[in-house]
Amino acid sequence: MNITTYLKATVLGLILAATFNSSAQSNLDGIKGDEHSDDNEIQLTNESPQELLLEYEIERTKNFSNGYKSTNRTTLDNLNTISNRAQLSLAETYEAHYIQYKQNGFTSVGLEFLKNAEQNTENKAELYSDFIACSHVLKKELLFDKYTSKLRNSGFITNEVLEYNKNVLRSIETEASFIVTNGWEDTYPLLSLLKQENKTATQVINAEWILDPEYRKLIAARLGTSNPSFNDNPYDWILTVSQSTSSAIYFTPTLPRSVLLNAQESLTPIGIVFSLNPLTASEQKRQCINAWKMFSKVELISNSDLCANYIFIFSVLEDLLANDQSEKGTLNQVLAYKKQLLKKYPALK
Repeated sequence: MNITTYLKATVLGLILAATFNSSAQSNLDGIKGDEHSDDNEIQLTNESPQELLLEYEIERTKNFSNGYKSTNRTTLDNLNTISNRAQLSLAETYEAHYIQYKQNGFTSVGLEFLKNAEQNTENKAELYSDFIACSHVLKKELLFDKYTSKLRNSGFITNEVLEYNKNVLRSIETEASFIVTNGWEDTYPLLSLLKQENKTATQVINAEWILDPEYRKLIAARLGTSNPSFNDNPYDWILTVSQSTSSAIYFTPTLPRSVLLNAQESLTPIGIVFSLNPLTASEQKRQCINAWKMFSKVELISNSDLCANYIFIFSVLEDLLANDQSEKGTLNQVLAYKKQLLKKYPALK
């Protein structure tokens, strides 16, 4: 089935507009709640730790727009300057260690700075997602299990978000696959569910992480490809890599609409994800039906913008099952859920 019909339809516009917070907001890990301070602490300069961290995050995310992430040499140089100031002036503070962690990225050195940051703040919950991402990339299983458990028990992830992400994973049959995400609520909940959903061989790639050169090398190696040149566009890099790997790669619908439109000829809707691997019409139909039958429907009709993403699979399944009498029961179920959802959210019609 060609994705063009769905991408150009009003309903998919609503889907993409109603998805999770953009990474410009959702990936500012460590900013909120950083009010921890010690009035008796002597700083080497008059720079405020909180203000310097905020300056760093503003510089890091200033090229984020509508979910699109890019960077350039000027930004990197400015980040290095801020990092050096933090190292010189903030000494053993949470902010200094956290900035150094961001600068070193998902490396063993970066992980040590992250551990030091945790030791220097009372707001440890703010770092759960950082530990999850770093340990997932570095394949530190014990650390990964520790912080996914902490995140799940923290209340940061609602039941409806967890149920939605279960369905993302259940949309994918191939265990050893890569899922490209674009925000907090479709990255960290997915990571926390991998073991529960028996998808431990699945790797989640957040598009922002692709900005890290060491991470690009790592992903290219895991995909068994060369590391192509980087033009500041993570999605272009991913699409280039996908053309020279046999690994199964999937996009979530939270990626920018422009990215999905540009890649539409290569995308096949499966459940609530898009497969970058070519599939026959019959195979697409089989996988979509199987995904739907495995879906957790507990929070499917809930008070959340996530529901908009389900309209997409309703449309796909309606089209696939329209003339299939053997799956009439499945089609009736899909139509019943769609009716409930549109009743709750008339704007999705």
